[in-house]
Amino acid sequence: MPAHATRDPRVHILTDDPSYVKRLLAGAEPSRWVLHTATGSGKTEATQRFAEASGHLFVVVAAASLPDVADTVSGAVDRHRLRGLLLRDEEPSWMPQLLNRAGLRTLRNTLIHARDRVDVPHRVLSAWLLGAQNDLVADARVVDDALLVLTCAFETIEVPFEAHPALRSLSPTSRSEVEVGADGAFLSWEGGDVELGLDALRYVTDPDVRARVDRQRDAAGARYGRAIRELRDASGLRQVDVDGLSTRQVRRIEKEGTTSPDALSALAEAHGMPIDGYLSELARRATA
Repeated sequence: MPAHATRDPRVHILTDDPSYVKRLLAGAEPSRWVLHTATGSGKTEATQRFAEASGHLFVVVAAASLPDVADTVSGAVDRHRLRGLLLRDEEPSWMPQLLNRAGLRTLRNTLIHARDRVDVPHRVLSAWLLGAQNDLVADARVVDDALLVLTCAFETIEVPFEAHPALRSLSPTSRSEVEVGADGAFLSWEGGDVELGLDALRYVTDPDVRARVDRQRDAAGARYGRAIRELRDASGLRQVDVDGLSTRQVRRIEKEGTTSPDALSALAEAHGMPIDGYLSELARRATA
């Protein structure tokens, strides 16, 4: 592709069953995706158009149809263009043999699913249409004492249950009852009152993410604390004038921005303001 060319923002899908893919993408914006139909063996016109496309490339076929698209898959892999290989099959234990039959190796971004389970491939394709593949969950399961999560970008995240307070609070019998939200935005456990998104999981597994989030939280806290101090100064109040809080507590709140509902009520009362009005004014000042 020439250096000046613009990459196609659409998702290109090579499939042996257009009606199946249309069912997966029901309701999705039609201008965001293009279907290419694989028929018969060899490089058909459709597979050639698919191979030359510059957008995100997906192959969605039955495992038995792999030989018909093997050359196209290999070419897309060699050019680092294939985003996902979504295979339908009722016997996943045979997948290594079927891949070998087609002359293909197992890919990190291979997803095997039964034809009647459309939720996972739907989440994957929909996430790529939105450009949110790194932020949404494709599937999840529990293995031993850990939660395994597959993102829509085919990243696997492993989180020990003891590593996150919300996960740790789940009973051993309820841990395996993990459910993925329809759009992949969160994981939940019935009866456990726990909902977690990928950000929360990455926070406990990725030191870089944790450091970045902590920096952002500290910066937000500093802005909030500064707003509390500025509003107090503007009202002519001293730190000692806040009934229910010691001077030391007020000083800490104004430095760190961390507080509690009781402390906020005491601050609002000291200003002679209702709590909602006090919080609104703090938000205005913190974002100014």
